Amino acid sequence: MAQILTPRVFWAQRHGQLMLCVDLKDASESSAELKEGAICFEASGYGAQGQNQYKFSLDLYSDVDPEIACRTFAREVLLTLQKVQRDWWPRLTKQTRKPVFLSADFDRWLDESDAEREEQLKEEENFNKLLIESRQRSKRLTPDLLESTGQTIRLCQLLAFLEILHSAIGFVHSPILPTLLQVLGRGFVVFLVIGGQEELQNPWSVLAVYYIWSAIEIFRYPFYMLGSVGCSWRPLTWARYTFWIPLYPLGVIAEGVCIWLAIPYFAQVDMYSVHLIGANLYFVYVLYAWLGLLPFGLAVNFRHLWKQRRHRLCGRKRKMP
Repeated sequence: MAQILTPRVFWAQRHGQLMLCVDLKDASESSAELKEGAICFEASGYGAQGQNQYKFSLDLYSDVDPEIACRTFAREVLLTLQKVQRDWWPRLTKQTRKPVFLSADFDRWLDESDAEREEQLKEEENFNKLLIESRQRSKRLTPDLLESTGQTIRLCQLLAFLEILHSAIGFVHSPILPTLLQVLGRGFVVFLVIGGQEELQNPWSVLAVYYIWSAIEIFRYPFYMLGSVGCSWRPLTWARYTFWIPLYPLGVIAEGVCIWLAIPYFAQVDMYSVHLIGANLYFVYVLYAWLGLLPFGLAVNFRHLWKQRRHRLCGRKRKMP
């Protein structure tokens, strides 16, 4: 009968977790269970005494969850235990004297003062999980449609910057401030907010922004096209100066939702942030400020368009005796 030996065990802890690394190569038939506060392990593998049956039992310092995660690798067996209470153990076992086969796993070890690093590791793990889930959602929610729509919107938004130039040189009679606010606001959302976090963008919020913007332009650009050749069609004029009333607030709300959903991503990464000597400007602060300015931009454009509507649709009625 093969002799039963004790393997070398390396342990590490975090505030809510214990990890035991059993030094066994090509382990098989491994089992780990909790019996009256003691962890009992047994497996067959190649350890310090060659190919043999190895096992050990350790009376743990405090209570742990009875479910033990046991993962077998080519060169080791990793046991992961969850503490019942998130606190720092002064040692692994109840006995003050450390077993001779037990050592600290410095590769996985975190000191009690490393709590901040532990939380950072958890945040990175949660962020990576969120990234994977977002990619899976994007695959389910028509990514081809989102990508093709986004390319068209980006091209149109680049051309929309000409509206600022046309207003500045007097090519059109639109005031420059409302035009500037609208074009720059849309460019900020399209190229920085949505374009800067494609992995995490919510397809529905992005599509809502694209479709609301497009719905507004359905009536605006045909109206301007007819006006450029001296034509006027009253139903189109009415639609151009009426449908913006619900669409503009909806568009601002959709932009705000897009920015709000992007804030957790930009809080994790350092994209677009500016680091100067003695001062840092983080892009996430710009996003919060932009959310605060959205109502101001809406008020300016709403006031301008309402004046235009009264002038176009109600001007003749005021002149009648």
